[in-house]
Amino acid sequence: MLFGASGLVGSHCLQALLHHPAYKQVTAFYRHSPGIKKDKLITHEVDMEQMDEWSQWIEGEDLFICLGTTMSKAGSKKAFFHIEYEYLQRILTHAQKKGVQQVLLVSAMGADSSSLFFYNQVKGKIEEMARCMDFWAIHFFRPSILIGSREEVRPLESFAAGAGMALKLLGPKMFSKITPIEAEKVALSMVKAAQGTRSGVFYYPSHYMARYGKPNSGHDNM
Repeated sequence: MLFGASGLVGSHCLQALLHHPAYKQVTAFYRHSPGIKKDKLITHEVDMEQMDEWSQWIEGEDLFICLGTTMSKAGSKKAFFHIEYEYLQRILTHAQKKGVQQVLLVSAMGADSSSLFFYNQVKGKIEEMARCMDFWAIHFFRPSILIGSREEVRPLESFAAGAGMALKLLGPKMFSKITPIEAEKVALSMVKAAQGTRSGVFYYPSHYMARYGKPNSGHDNM
């Protein structure tokens, strides 16, 4: 199952899942149907505010979550928290009830519930909430600024990505942890991690995903 299939990471994740031999069926949830037709793809156009009406479709082995928004798009801190945290809480609650085995979730670099930055604070709360649920394995992917083609223009992210690439040129090793990362690498890391045979909680920082390194396990922040 995949949420956020039309997003920057999610679109790459969808393609990777459709081409991976381990998956016989991929169920993607959209707010607006993309009109994509593939033999093993099932799509559902859903209203996130009416989750009880379609929660029965949240059923399978692996759950990939690539949902996300921005503060400007959400309009307020309250709306941002509702979209980022409460939507995910409902999705994960239904997935837990249906016996989903593992969750692979895009978080953010610096995710920490005690962070001074509201965005990172919410991401940290999401991770804390998810860790308390009963899944065989849960994987948190913490990318820095994402590189890739978006339908919407995000000037601040474009500026940050450019600054990050400049820092990389100045000191590749020193700034490796904050170097922008291609969305496709994040997606491929997610699909690769899903094939693992270990249970537990795993974290994947940007520099690990960029070089396909082994994730650090446990509950400590990177």
